[in-house]
Amino acid sequence: MTDLLDIDLATVDTNFPVVAGPVMLDLLVSKSEVMTNDAQTWKLELTTTGPTQSTKGDTLNAGIKIFHTANLAATGKATPDMVAKRAGELIQGGLPFKNIREILANPALAQGKTLRCRVGVEAEGTGKDGVWRGTRNNILAVEKRS
Repeated sequence: MTDLLDIDLATVDTNFPVVAGPVMLDLLVSKSEVMTNDAQTWKLELTTTGPTQSTKGDTLNAGIKIFHTANLAATGKATPDMVAKRAGELIQGGLPFKNIREILANPALAQGKTLRCRVGVEAEGTGKDGVWRGTRNNILAVEKRS
C-alpha cells in the first residue's frame, strides 16, 4: 500500500459513494452535534446499516455516510413553525428528546439510535447559495415511530 503522503492526488477518484434513491433505509446516528451559530444548526451524521445499491449500480456495504441538518432556532429563512416541524420529525422518528432545549443540552444522546428514512439523491450543481456541490444523498422524510 502506498503511503498517504506519496499518493498521486491527480489520479484519485474524488467521487464519494451515493446511495441510489429514493429508497427507505434504516440509518444509524453515528454523530450528533449542534453548531453554535444564529440558526443553532443540529448536524447529524447517519450511516447505512446494511448493503445498498449505488447510483452506479454497485453494491455498497453498510457504513455509507449521509449527512442531515436541522435549524433549532428561527432565522430570516426558517420560521418557528419550520424549525418545530423539522426537529419534531426527527424526534417522532425515534430520537430521545422531547423538545429543542433537550437537544441543545445534550445532542450526543441521539448517537446510536436508528431512524428509518426515505433517502433521495440530489444531483450535482450550483445551489441557490451559489455553491457548487457534487451528487449527494439527502433525507426526504423520517418515518414516525409509534
